[in-house]
This record gives sequence, C-alpha cells and structure tokens, in this order.
Amino acid sequence: MTRLAIVGNTSFRLETIEETLPAPNFTYQTLEALKSAHKNADFHLILGEDSLNDLPGWREPRLVLDRAGLIVYPRPGAPTWNEALWWEKLGNPAKDTARLIWVKDAALVGIASRDLRKKVAAGESIRYLVPRAVEIYLKQNDLYLPG
Repeated sequence: MTRLAIVGNTSFRLETIEETLPAPNFTYQTLEALKSAHKNADFHLILGEDSLNDLPGWREPRLVLDRAGLIVYPRPGAPTWNEALWWEKLGNPAKDTARLIWVKDAALVGIASRDLRKKVAAGESIRYLVPRAVEIYLKQNDLYLPG
C-alpha cells in the first residue's frame, strides 16, 4: 500500500527491509534491521500523539526508544500525554537517552490509521482520506473488513 501511495512522488523512497524479516515483526525489529543495513544513519519514527500514548504497550518499547528518536505529531482529540505515567509504564529508563521531538504549530490532521481501518470495517467511505490506488487495493483485497 505504501508503494501505491507514493508512486510518482520523488520526495519518497520505499524501504523494503521488512519484506526480509520473519512475520510477525515488530517496530523494534524493523529498526534493528535498518540500523544494521544503514550503520551511519540516525533514525526517527514519526507518530501521532495518540500513538505516543500507546507506545508503552508496544512490543519492546524501550528498544524502540534506544534505536530511534520519536517525532510526535499533534493529533486532535488525543488524550493529553501524561509524561510521568508514560515513563513509569516504560520502567523509568534514562529520560535523557530518549529523543522526543514535538512538532509545533502544525496543521492538525484528524486522520489516524486505526480510524481508517474502522471506517473500512463499517463499510464507510475513505475516499479522499487515502490515495485512490490504496482505496482500490483495500477493496480488491478485502482488507480490514469485519471478521
């Protein structure tokens, strides 16, 4: 779907390293593989503020923080980030090693992947929320339908 979404846009380059990893794979594993393949690169994971709140529940969240900085994009309606609780859930690793960059004064976009999946499952349109090629791909492959 990413390939379909960026076709023709030279500002993006598709990284296919996850195709070589055993399934299921997790973000920390992808970051580990990327760091192995690109030893001098400094990686950052871009995520919405709602996903930042969820990060302590991810598989090996401290390894994610060790391997990449986080660029956090504000999300309308996202619960307020409780920094103290967040660090506590992560087992209080050294805060100075985490690289958190907050995007300021950004246009707020109220689209999250979980919301798109819910819309598809409910039979609602996602037209104009994703590139047309991605919308067609989802329909052709019966993705995100209720199980």
